[in-house]
Amino acid sequence: AGAITPQPQKRPRSSWRRFEAAAPNAMRQSDFTHIRLADGTDTEVISWLDDHSRFLLHITSHRRITGPIVVESFLAAADAHGLPAATLTDNGMVYTTRLSHGARGRNNQPNAFEVLIADLGIVQKNGRPGHPTTQGKIERFHQTLKRWLTARPPAPDLERLQELLTEFISIYNTRRPHRALGRATPHTIYTTSLKTPHTSRSQASHGESATTSSTRPGPSPSAGYDTSESDEHTPEPGSSPSPTDPTSWS
Repeated sequence: AGAITPQPQKRPRSSWRRFEAAAPNAMRQSDFTHIRLADGTDTEVISWLDDHSRFLLHITSHRRITGPIVVESFLAAADAHGLPAATLTDNGMVYTTRLSHGARGRNNQPNAFEVLIADLGIVQKNGRPGHPTTQGKIERFHQTLKRWLTARPPAPDLERLQELLTEFISIYNTRRPHRALGRATPHTIYTTSLKTPHTSRSQASHGESATTSSTRPGPSPSAGYDTSESDEHTPEPGSSPSPTDPTSWS
């Protein structure tokens, strides 16, 4: 009756448009979070997560996350697990300079990470500012990580924190059942999906037809997943990189 002021930011969770990459390595989410050491020193932890399987590909601790660290962590994940077809991050300056202005943004020139993935033919996607739910999988992962770390004595230094993170990788990937994966582990979903064509879990629950997707970047890496939370339209890249020889691109 026009008596209520619309507040779209408070829309119900049921109205959110969810998406899931159709296959492992189709899209990777990344973000970093803050972790305090025993003496209160603030550190930052960067992670790379496979969008399809929630498989944790890389996690490292640093004093501060910089552009070179983003590149280094991306290449470390690629060395271990191959190249993705696309990446999904927020609009932090270490990931993209597209929202920067003036000298602070180097006159809006792309940063090292943007140049790298463009050269590799990888699609870059960024969520809309103020919409962290677009990167919901990595955000939720960091919540799980912090709960696990809180249940243990705080690390006295970066070296000990990295030891804890390495222990957490094994637990999270191979031993901890994941509710979003039907109580399977991320490692199980990641490895089995790499080997066989499949129907994504979201498609199966809605009765949609199966989608077969390559596990390596192809001519259309945006096919097979819906990034409807993002306003950005990224054109399909040209030729795809060859991930068979990691030294050729790292």
